[in-house]
Amino acid sequence: MTAPAPSPPPTVRLAELTQVGFRIGLLGFGGPAGQIALMQREYVERRHWISTQDYLTGMALCSLLPGPEAQQLATWVGYRLRGVTGAVISGGLFVLPGLALILALAGLYVGLGTVPEVAAALLGVQAAVLGFLIEALVKLRRRAADTALSVWIGLLACAGMLAGLPVWLLLAVGAAVGLLIPAPAVRARPPVEGIKRGSALVAGGVALALWLVPVAAVSLALGPEHVLTEVAQVFSLLATFSFGGAYALLGWLQAQAVEVQGWLAASQMVDALGLAETTHGPLVLITSFVGFVAGAQAGEGATLWGLALAGGLLAAWCTFLPSFAWVFLSIPVAERLIAIPAVARALRGVLMVVLGVILALGLHFGAVVLFASPQGVLLGPLVLPDPMSLRPVPALIAALATFLLLFSQTGVVRVVGVCAGLGLAAYMLGA
Repeated sequence: MTAPAPSPPPTVRLAELTQVGFRIGLLGFGGPAGQIALMQREYVERRHWISTQDYLTGMALCSLLPGPEAQQLATWVGYRLRGVTGAVISGGLFVLPGLALILALAGLYVGLGTVPEVAAALLGVQAAVLGFLIEALVKLRRRAADTALSVWIGLLACAGMLAGLPVWLLLAVGAAVGLLIPAPAVRARPPVEGIKRGSALVAGGVALALWLVPVAAVSLALGPEHVLTEVAQVFSLLATFSFGGAYALLGWLQAQAVEVQGWLAASQMVDALGLAETTHGPLVLITSFVGFVAGAQAGEGATLWGLALAGGLLAAWCTFLPSFAWVFLSIPVAERLIAIPAVARALRGVLMVVLGVILALGLHFGAVVLFASPQGVLLGPLVLPDPMSLRPVPALIAALATFLLLFSQTGVVRVVGVCAGLGLAAYMLGA
């Protein structure tokens, strides 16, 4: 039996969408898992701008696209609320605050190295993100993983992710299993009245042009061996073929940046990942850090900082413009496909896998935050943290953040501020 058509979403003013998008951009710590949890809290639970079912459908659809899934989900939600303009606002503000911070930190890194006080405060924020992840997984478990079979699918996907299986394979298996699970047809909530699908295709074409024309111009103007040409080409390929989200591209990026191009040393790549993990914004902003350092390595004297900034901005441009294009170009097809019962069942299977992947990313992130040796013990194909290396300060901060979020209804900004202050205080006290 087909479910009744849902009512249209509430009309959201652009000023409101801008305010919330900027808030998410500022507070979006913890990589894709933490950002998906934060958007769920802001868009679904706090403001009821989009239903849980629509949000989960968007998660499943965006997981099938190349590029950063959390930023694409923000773009997709913005489109559902206010069309192309809403998508640009929501997706753009998801990136811009983090981009500004990562470029500033990259400049400090190149000029001064790491700042211990900043690292201590960010450790407290990381611990707070674990609370966001636990809160989101508890709520998603209740609403999405509503049968024993769906729970098992998610847990097996989590185990497969931790064992190193490619995300695209897990998603394909999830879709196949979903086709076999009887489920009522689900009709997606329509976008607000007046939004035309054709506008998404036009926006997708514009995004493609804005991406490819500068890449061609840089290549023709500077030549194939210039560092900015290489940055544009490497990150354009990354944005086109990086299925499976941010963590899936890190291995390829490491090989390109360290071994092929020689832009960074292996230790610098570890520092880049640490900064991207601890700052707000998409985890793939690591590309901007890499582009910044690549430009700095190629420059000298007066040209060093100009090339560094150009490299960081160009890397971000070639990472996120394609991401907008893929979302816009997929919207007209997705709107039709999700109304087909078989596709709805397949997406349900994909969603279970996505929840398992989020759990795996949360476990990975938690291991990095809570343990000094996050990869210290081998257990078959899995690499587990050394339990003796547990760091008590972030563990206690994470427990406090979880309690505040689940039981005291404390606001996100206050939780982040308290945890950052505790991290800094612990450092000042020598803990």
